[in-house]
Amino acid sequence: MSIWKNQQIKELIQIFEQYSHEGYEHNQLLLSYNPLMTIALACEILTQIAKNKKKVSKASNKVKKDLLSLGQMYSSKIEDEDFYEELITDVDFRDRSLLKIITDQEFEPLMDENDPKAENIMMSIYQGKETTRCDGNIKGFSSIYHVITSKPKKLGANDKSYFKFLTNHFEANYDFDYSYQYRYRAHSINFIFMKEFVCALAILIIFQYVSYKYLNLFNIDSMSSLSDTEKKLKITENLETYKNYNLLAFLFSFSLVAQFLMRLLFNSCTKTKKMPVDIWIIIDTITGLLYITSIFVISNLDADTFLDTKKKDYVDYFVLLVLLASWIRFFSFFLIIRDISKLLLTLVAMVTDTLAFIVIISC
Repeated sequence: MSIWKNQQIKELIQIFEQYSHEGYEHNQLLLSYNPLMTIALACEILTQIAKNKKKVSKASNKVKKDLLSLGQMYSSKIEDEDFYEELITDVDFRDRSLLKIITDQEFEPLMDENDPKAENIMMSIYQGKETTRCDGNIKGFSSIYHVITSKPKKLGANDKSYFKFLTNHFEANYDFDYSYQYRYRAHSINFIFMKEFVCALAILIIFQYVSYKYLNLFNIDSMSSLSDTEKKLKITENLETYKNYNLLAFLFSFSLVAQFLMRLLFNSCTKTKKMPVDIWIIIDTITGLLYITSIFVISNLDADTFLDTKKKDYVDYFVLLVLLASWIRFFSFFLIIRDISKLLLTLVAMVTDTLAFIVIISC
């Protein structure tokens, strides 16, 4: 983009400008099978032009704003939700869905929160499209249960699938719509979330308590009245005490890592849809590994390391990093609650926008 000539860029901006200014009969957007995708890609190009070409940044931003307004108007005119979903889930030449482009580039007008269609499709993706087609009964959706309880079937002449033989011709039960039962399953999911939240709070309290004990046990300033030999003996005793506190923290940390290992084991054994390694399990795994590492590192240190000011500072920074990861994991649960997540994301955006002003004031 930075090597494009100014004249070529101006011509391209003029073409995009015609999308928002041309009348209905002569608008070239009508040639596109997905006008929303065309508008999103055009706005993405205009964003890159504004970043790399300062001379035309103002014009690029103006045209982008007009195109987003046009896309918002176009979306509001769509009445068929199925057609709208096809447009939003359509992918470009880089295999990116329109929804991903809108999210990454922050093209909010293309999916206005006041538009019920956008609201419905986001809730559908969040809850899962097949949620109402599951009766919540393990019998119809568990391959293992089917293999154990069902009589074996004879393979046909043309059926040579080894997986079908192992699963005894298992097929998930998607024959009915269980919207009524889904309401009750939603309550069960909320209950599971509350249990996860309480467990996360318990882990945070334990990690916080162990970190607090670390500060008390290895506070060198409190040992200033002791001789070097007495300090070493005191630190050695405190290390043994600290190891006792770490047992429970180690079990909780290992449980965070174990769920990641179990998911990998499940994905390696299943032939159907695999469970994704999402951001939540990544945060859990990182937190668990950090704390397990801190347990082994601190437990294997000697007294001389704690008496060395620089080395002690590095250990303190590492403990602080582990504690910070624990707090981030806990607060990430609030992002699942829709109203609180909006509040947190708005707060982060406000702090980010005023960061330069805060730095100036603090200086």
